[in-house]
Amino acid sequence: MIRFAVLGPGHISRRFLAGMKEIENAEVTAFATRHPEQVQAYAEEEQISSILSYDELYQSKDIDAVYISTPPFVHYEQVRACLESGKHVLAEKPLTITPEEADTLYHCAESNRVTLMEAQKALFVPPYLQIVRWLKEGTIGTVHAAEASFNRTAHYNSKHWVMSQPGKGCVYDVGVYPLSVLLSLFGMPDTVRRLDTSEEGCPVSSVITMHANGIELTAMCGFTYTRENTLKIYGDNGRIECKDYWHGHDADLITESGTEHFHADFNSEFTFETKHFIDLIREGKPFSPIMTPELSMEVLKIARGSDFH
Repeated sequence: MIRFAVLGPGHISRRFLAGMKEIENAEVTAFATRHPEQVQAYAEEEQISSILSYDELYQSKDIDAVYISTPPFVHYEQVRACLESGKHVLAEKPLTITPEEADTLYHCAESNRVTLMEAQKALFVPPYLQIVRWLKEGTIGTVHAAEASFNRTAHYNSKHWVMSQPGKGCVYDVGVYPLSVLLSLFGMPDTVRRLDTSEEGCPVSSVITMHANGIELTAMCGFTYTRENTLKIYGDNGRIECKDYWHGHDADLITESGTEHFHADFNSEFTFETKHFIDLIREGKPFSPIMTPELSMEVLKIARGSDFH
């Protein structure tokens, strides 16, 4: 049995807990928080028996792995403390604020013989895996372009961490989804161009154009308006479309001969990435071959807005 703690048991952790209920021989046994009084009712609701301070978590011998769902500007310290105490870590996206911090953490995981993975659920849900199969089969011929977006309306005030802390802005917040999916499918970019719309010095809407292996890629993100967030891939012989690709249940292969529809039923989109992470632990692997360190760091370069090619 792999025993998990949730560090930062906020809103997003509810979906993680739902996903964990689908996995055998692994369970969440503890919450780690600086405000135990605020999560007491949540812990009772989820039948979590132990509420720990951060230091108690780091020192605990009863926790094997940690899911971290705090804001990214505090990830580096928390992830490193968990790794150095011999705990495997699944940390919400983005892993850190800079690629240099991420690189340090991946080396730390390797030296401590534990597993570290950035939680990017979009790369593990069934429609994404079906898209990978379609592309490998060459169903739409040579791919020329792909685009993906994550735009939603969110009314953040100027003091919210998304608007004010290191790692602020829409690319760190939601842009990591289209970037991770596009680069995982088509490789690291040769060129990157980014256009931001900013408010009070914070990017609130961004369009990022890239070329990777001869393919034109476009990632769009923001929190000033809502759009239909669909992954679209264009080839010689047709296209692939997947709405809400990070948690959706459907994908379509559209060619001259018609439309092939893929559908998958599941309760939580978190189940698949978490199962992959647990498999890595059991196999003694420090990193994921899917959500790789290289992919994680390349996305962070783009999110930071520098080191463009």
